[in-house]
Amino acid sequence: MSTDTREYLSCADTAKLVRHALKGRFPTVKFSVRSSVYSGGASIDISWMDGPVSRRVEAIARQFEGADFDGMVDLKTYRSHYLAPNGKPVLASAHPNGMSSAEHFAPPDVSEVRQVHFGADFIFCRRRLSEEQRLVEEAHAYILAHCIIEGTGAGARFGNDYVDNLARNMAYSRDFETPNTLEDAFDLAKYGRR
Repeated sequence: MSTDTREYLSCADTAKLVRHALKGRFPTVKFSVRSSVYSGGASIDISWMDGPVSRRVEAIARQFEGADFDGMVDLKTYRSHYLAPNGKPVLASAHPNGMSSAEHFAPPDVSEVRQVHFGADFIFCRRRLSEEQRLVEEAHAYILAHCIIEGTGAGARFGNDYVDNLARNMAYSRDFETPNTLEDAFDLAKYGRR
């Protein structure tokens, strides 16, 4: 007799949970969350324009994946989760490194937690960039690679407000002044028109 008390959620229900989690974390970003069911599995595709970098979205979305894949042995294994009333998933069991026996984890210390299996095996995230954002990120990379910003040393961090503003100015000057190179854009941003 089976004592499996897991609740199996459909891929569409899993997509709703993912959408809710992303909206809670990034309320101003419009995400496209699409579920697909096919022979041999199911997946969710997430896309968005500009906004957070992929790794930040993946950190939230991939908590809802119902499977793992070990390419070394060509093996897909399943995992289950505890789902708190607020929609936050916590890993319940998984097969580490493709092992045949599952590793089990204690439930979180909250009331009314359910053990579930998410209907999407895998979740794929794809960030698209507007032309403006692409220019800003290109300018940012140029600054980090080629410029020494006073007080920060070579390779200033992305969080540095001065570098962020300079990158935006470079992108805008490149847009409207159409310099030939990023070096020209940098000069326009830093020193203005000559």
